[in-house]
Amino acid sequence: MIKSVRFKDLEEDPDFQGLTDEYAAEGQIDGLPLAVFQKSMYKDMDDTDTFNILAGYSGGRLVGFLSIVVVVMPHNGFMMALTESYFVGAEFRKTGMGLKLLKAGEKKAAEIGARGLMVNGPKGGRLLEVLPRIGYVENSATYLKILED
Repeated sequence: MIKSVRFKDLEEDPDFQGLTDEYAAEGQIDGLPLAVFQKSMYKDMDDTDTFNILAGYSGGRLVGFLSIVVVVMPHNGFMMALTESYFVGAEFRKTGMGLKLLKAGEKKAAEIGARGLMVNGPKGGRLLEVLPRIGYVENSATYLKILED
């Protein structure tokens, strides 16, 4: 089951901490500190129409989440939805939950008026193999340079 939720709903869920710990470990970027959810920022974003969270549940347990941010692209003036976080716990990845979350994200983005949904994933990750098979087109690459303090 997929539900639209607020960050406070996730934060209060007993499965959230374990899921975010798994997410942080898998998404660790060399040279940066371990990801720690900035709860106050998420709570502030909850109060806007441009931030949406979808949560995936199986057997009453939280097993995944997808958050999207909708922005107006300044160079062409239309709205685009971007994934901010997208994660399904390892033991639930072969259940179809990831695709259900993504389809729900597409529907939510369309309801808001976005022209598309941009999805990113870790280099070499399985998601990057799946996206082209379900209609996503690779359109850019992201590079990171760690800047020293």
